Amino acid sequence: MKSLKRREQTLKKTIRVMKDQLKTLSTCNADKEILDTYLQLIEFIEKTPFNTIFSNSVEQPPQTVDMSSKFEGLPFDKDIAIMPLADIEIILQNDKIQRKYLEMIAIKRFDVPKGSLSSYSNIPKLKEKINTLIQNEKAHNTISSVAKKSKT
Repeated sequence: MKSLKRREQTLKKTIRVMKDQLKTLSTCNADKEILDTYLQLIEFIEKTPFNTIFSNSVEQPPQTVDMSSKFEGLPFDKDIAIMPLADIEIILQNDKIQRKYLEMIAIKRFDVPKGSLSSYSNIPKLKEKINTLIQNEKAHNTISSVAKKSKT
């Protein structure tokens, strides 16, 4: 039983690494088709029950509710994970943006744990958190860029 628990924890860590790789590929302007396919693979792994991943048969992942009509005109689900920071900044300026959409951005784009979102009691606080995450990513991108230039 410990072995199964360990494998499940390892799978969760692997998914986090894959999401980080996806962000890196997106930052490096990788081919959009590759990014989309990689994201679909990650989502499939996340939706597939753990016990079926390590068994001989694979069940279909559970169907998700299509909420795209609720957020018409805005990037949805898979596009959020690779959404440029500038686009997110524009969305944050929208006073009519729904909390659910901001939560999707925090979860899908910045890997904020779903359970921690309740600590942001209102939309302005959630927007502030997302803005902080944007600034952190920009800082990391700048550091990465400088480090790459100093190697050459």
